[in-house]
Amino acid sequence: MSCCVAATAHAEFKLTPSLIIREEYNDNIDLTNENRRDDFITTIVPSLNALIDTNLLKLNLDYGLYFKLFAKHSEKDDTSLARTQRIRLDSTFNPIRDILFLKMSDVYARVPIDDRRQVGVGNDFVNTTDSNIFIANPYLVYPITSSISLTAGYTYKNTWYDDPQGQSAQDHTVTGRLTKSFGERLSIYGEYDFRTHLPKENINISITQFRTVTGAIRVGDTYIITSSIPSGESLQETGWNGYDTHTGTIGAMLQITPKLTLNGSVGKVYYRYKSGTLTGRTQYFIGATTVAEGPPVSQEYRLPDTDSLIWNAQANYLLSDRLSLEAHYSRDFTDSVNQGAYKRDTYGGSIKYNHTIETTLGGFHTKSSYETVNREDTSTGATMTARIPLGANLAANLLGNYTHYKFSPDNVTPITEKTNRYSAQAGLDYTFRIMTMGLGYTWNFNDSNVEAHDYFNNIVWLQAKLTY
Repeated sequence: MSCCVAATAHAEFKLTPSLIIREEYNDNIDLTNENRRDDFITTIVPSLNALIDTNLLKLNLDYGLYFKLFAKHSEKDDTSLARTQRIRLDSTFNPIRDILFLKMSDVYARVPIDDRRQVGVGNDFVNTTDSNIFIANPYLVYPITSSISLTAGYTYKNTWYDDPQGQSAQDHTVTGRLTKSFGERLSIYGEYDFRTHLPKENINISITQFRTVTGAIRVGDTYIITSSIPSGESLQETGWNGYDTHTGTIGAMLQITPKLTLNGSVGKVYYRYKSGTLTGRTQYFIGATTVAEGPPVSQEYRLPDTDSLIWNAQANYLLSDRLSLEAHYSRDFTDSVNQGAYKRDTYGGSIKYNHTIETTLGGFHTKSSYETVNREDTSTGATMTARIPLGANLAANLLGNYTHYKFSPDNVTPITEKTNRYSAQAGLDYTFRIMTMGLGYTWNFNDSNVEAHDYFNNIVWLQAKLTY
């Protein structure tokens, strides 16, 4: 049932409840190369969409519960509120029209932890964690003149991951931007951002050195060590690296023709890492028995500061009212789920056809260099989505992904891993007045030069969605 209320000026309020019931067969729920486990999975999703659109407030909220029941492996059932809820909130509050704003967003979802591990379309049972990202952004847009405006704001971001591998953190960002417009076709700006990144637990490194006793005097149960030789060490690391960043950019947007738009920016970012703790201790052994241990010695630990150029260039060209092209090239920094900040170089493009048949084809290349660990990932690939009407109420949906990954060696895989990852999905939807029936098939295939990382996956599903 949908409820809509209109008032004077501009006001709209709408509530749309819905219910999805889905049955699927999945032949490899763990995305493994061997000892594959299959199952029949029932998914029940009651959800509610709330829409508010007024001069003062614009809000769009999706809230749903994704209950999953496994026929063969009931230990994997998702029935608790903590594990089933999904939230997506976007809102803008404008108490002083066109001047003072408060943007708030919240996304509670299940996300992949690491692209180096198993990832498959339609399979969120492995290498995933529940996450919640909340953002509050009050800001002011002050018109200095008719063509110059000043934007000043503060952004609070709270990132939470359920999996202990996830680097939960809070971010505080202060932003200032000065924009100059030259008519309707050209605008330029300069911007400065200061951000402080505060992980849930700061970095703490503990190093234990092991020494084999070669000479000692025993007094009762106590040993006085006279000589020893090194026999190894262990390193334990908890928490994550906090940091501050200073970022300055200049940019422009140019409308060359009604069909061609260019956007670009260039700047520099400075990373200043916060201090952690490095604790060292020594243990002495006779055989396999610890006979003495030196007192722990702690000192400040801090990663060296870094800086880098950043940029973004994008072109959009409208070939016709049905066909458009997009190309981009950028360098930026972002935070991974479990490995800290990384530098990301990306270039790519897409072509979109939007008429009776809706189709998007895209290609990309990305290089990710991590700041706090010795790791580099590259990915090159292509994507395709299409929606093809087959009748008044019947439509086909197609999806295809291909990515070639190259992963630098790490502690788990001591060689350079090269992986080809394929995903394809095809489905049919038939729409009734308040119900949409769907069926489809999903295929995932991972082909790696590390044989243990190979897997394939087939999913067949049937579902019904009721919208009231």
